[in-house]
Amino acid sequence: MALAAATVAVVLVHGSGGHPTPTAQAASANEQAAQLWHNLAQCLRAHGHPAIKDPAVDSQGEPDFGAQGVQVKNATISAATVCRRELAALPVGAQERPPTAAELHQMVLFSQCMRSHGLPDWPDPRADGTFPLNQRLMQTSKDSMRAQLTPCLHYLGAGKGLRISPSSAPPGSGKAIAKAAGQ
Repeated sequence: MALAAATVAVVLVHGSGGHPTPTAQAASANEQAAQLWHNLAQCLRAHGHPAIKDPAVDSQGEPDFGAQGVQVKNATISAATVCRRELAALPVGAQERPPTAAELHQMVLFSQCMRSHGLPDWPDPRADGTFPLNQRLMQTSKDSMRAQLTPCLHYLGAGKGLRISPSSAPPGSGKAIAKAAGQ
């Protein structure tokens, strides 16, 4: 299903006041999220992953790539540099919450694992659950990043996102780039 390059949102107007209804606002936000996820899938297809399909996007703007989840994760890692504009534009889910103390502990273990597997400058997570990567890590090749991610993703748990941001970005500005494989 191809979406138009520019999303045209039809806004339902409540009465004569000219204000969008909450349902129309949610639908418009969902359409925008669907467009942004489509843009990422399109970028991945254009850069060596032609089988990636557009995800279904739920009412919270979160994507569901279905059985392609692991394939999308690997494609996103390998194309993170060339698709960085599309990744940066992705919405950070409105329902995201800071990690619990136990989740944060697992994320610290993930960081330690990444460092012990050849990325000595991999940072510990911020309190909001993002990993503030330096410029070198933001540009790390797919092969070397995959070599570290594979043995370490289990610390994040099945279905948990790996949220990164440039180290210069403020807390809370991370973008999800990968989901841990169900293990």
